[in-house]
Amino acid sequence: MFVGAGPEIWGSTDAGRTWVKCDNIGGKIKSFLINNKVMFAAINNGIYISDDYGKTWSLKNKGLPGGEVLSFCGGSTAGKTVIYCIVNNDAYRSFDKGENWESAMGRGIKTKEAYNKVVCAENNPDIIYLNTPSEFLVFKSGDSGNNWKNCYFPSVESGNVNIGWLSYEYGTGWGGPFNTGFNINPANPDYVAGTNYGEIILTIDGGKTWKQIYSKPVDTPKKGARWTSTGLEVTAAWNYYIDPHDNIKHYICYSDIGFARSEDGGKTWVHSVDGNPWRNTIYELAFDPDNAGVIYAAASKQHGIPYWPNIEIIKYGGGVIKSVDYGKTWASISKGLPDKPATSIIKDNNTIFAAMFGDGVYRSDDKGETWVKKSNGLGNSENMHVFSLKLHKNGDLFCSITGKRTGGKFPVPGGLYKSTDKGDNWGLLKELHWTTNFDVDPDNSYVIYLAGCAIPGGHDEGGVYKTVDGGKVWDKLNIDFPVEYLNYVHVYGIFINPEKTSSIYITTGTHGMFHSNDNGKTWKEVDGFPFIGTTRITWDKDNMYVSTQGAGVWKNK
Repeated sequence: MFVGAGPEIWGSTDAGRTWVKCDNIGGKIKSFLINNKVMFAAINNGIYISDDYGKTWSLKNKGLPGGEVLSFCGGSTAGKTVIYCIVNNDAYRSFDKGENWESAMGRGIKTKEAYNKVVCAENNPDIIYLNTPSEFLVFKSGDSGNNWKNCYFPSVESGNVNIGWLSYEYGTGWGGPFNTGFNINPANPDYVAGTNYGEIILTIDGGKTWKQIYSKPVDTPKKGARWTSTGLEVTAAWNYYIDPHDNIKHYICYSDIGFARSEDGGKTWVHSVDGNPWRNTIYELAFDPDNAGVIYAAASKQHGIPYWPNIEIIKYGGGVIKSVDYGKTWASISKGLPDKPATSIIKDNNTIFAAMFGDGVYRSDDKGETWVKKSNGLGNSENMHVFSLKLHKNGDLFCSITGKRTGGKFPVPGGLYKSTDKGDNWGLLKELHWTTNFDVDPDNSYVIYLAGCAIPGGHDEGGVYKTVDGGKVWDKLNIDFPVEYLNYVHVYGIFINPEKTSSIYITTGTHGMFHSNDNGKTWKEVDGFPFIGTTRITWDKDNMYVSTQGAGVWKNK
């Protein structure tokens, strides 16, 4: 077996127990192929071949143009070996193990396309597929590239693709062509799959038909229909909610796809963004305690706050929206608010608080009819990246200001602030350059846990901080984050179990989840959770729902 490690190639002949660095070869590895006793390695500058188990390698580029190798594959059948590669976005083939190369751009192929992937089954190299990430095209050849035919026709109205809910809601162009992945079953040329920014599409009949495999329709497939997930989620979820007036109604706040609701306890889901002017992201919900079906939401066209790529420049706006029909439809109630991302929202009787990222905290005393800025003492003019709000039952209002990145640096700190007069005045409790979320003990507002993120090459503030005296003294808690994951820590959330306040969970973007059962004195990694990037946690009696950054929402068994 072989592995590319940076610019080096390493080989093992004892099932990985020992490794030897391969000489006279190196570069950016694209692919390996072992065909009988011949080893092929596709490097950025060409195709290398070894017939002595990787001890020595020879460059085999005769007939290839100059340029970077983008993809490589090959196989054997009936004593014939064929290998393929893509250079300068065109396909090439060799029938003599790389001694000579020739064009595989035969009849029927669409030229001048940015082809980046060629695949074939290792037991049938005559059948090959070419993919381009810029067009809805997959070309197939059954004769090693002499003749080609497009076999991929996605469409809501027609075509040969059984599409999923994303295409019905947004059209087939939303996730794009196969721009994130494209590959083949090495033992069966009829099985080919491609992925884009939201979907995975599969054919099991050699491209005659394709089907999405990320969701299942419950109703007749159409816009606004109900769907279930197959578990192949790539969605970034911010929060999971259970309606306080009707616990069979559940809600998910998302990046990129906005919002989904369920009327059967999370079994099936409907995409619900009608009326929302900022459909990309809903960060939080707030429920009217006195009026069933009335929901307020913090919405934005800018996703991914407070993650690294999205805390330097405010690219898009946002606002507060309201639903009076359990999230089926929405309307803006943003009169008096700046057109900035809304990232957090709280409803308290007739009063609503909203965190407007890049501007400050706003308050409405008439259920969102009008808004007034309430940010005296909060942050400073160089960093008003307000992110998360929490209201304690004693009336204390807390707000975190997350990081403001300038290139790779965070010159102006954020931190955690507190107001005791409904936001009229604020005081700093703890300064951090890149904080995210926090939680406050429901029985004692002096006990606070605050999340921090390390800045690569900068402030090492990653971890969890705790105060038991309302912010006078803070201790950084001792949590053993495994360095084999990453050598820096980004804590995204802290969650006190409302039924047992000594039980605390943290979510991270770098190390999964951790749990403490003794008020943060000792911690253990949560075993069995299959995804590192975790965001928020919601409890419902014995159930725990975990939102993730890229894998949807998970529920404990």
